[in-house]
Amino acid sequence: MQPRTLMMIVLAGLVPAAAMAADPVLTVTEPDIDTWVWEGVATAPIAVEVASGADLDFSWLGDASGYGGTILGYRYGWDIVDPDDPDDPGWATPGYVADLLAAPTVVFEFGVHSLHVEVADTDGGLTRAWYSLVIAPPVSAAATSWGGLKAAFRH
Repeated sequence: MQPRTLMMIVLAGLVPAAAMAADPVLTVTEPDIDTWVWEGVATAPIAVEVASGADLDFSWLGDASGYGGTILGYRYGWDIVDPDDPDDPGWATPGYVADLLAAPTVVFEFGVHSLHVEVADTDGGLTRAWYSLVIAPPVSAAATSWGGLKAAFRH
């Protein structure tokens, strides 16, 4: 018996809806750190080490033109527990906002903080960026002085 060959024929631009499904591209920038490009929902964070007291100025822009989509809006949140919960208190807005293209400047002194940024399109496409920001403690002047270094090595 001969194996069958399955052929898909697309007639006059008719494409099954499942074949057209796509997610917007999300570009996130922090000018003193880097720029990242995301597509789809992040399953693990990108770890970023940040100096204590540094100004963090995250901004973003979504693009759905690659598949003819339209951006619905954006949302972001710090230290979110459940990013799939629209009522998580970490989200900065209760839903998606069309012109929400940046977070206000934030400064952390210590600890580990997370940032989630989402872009959604009008057809249900979603891209979520996820960052784990490790805030490095400040280095004291005593620890970097010659006397401080000598004292550290005496112990």
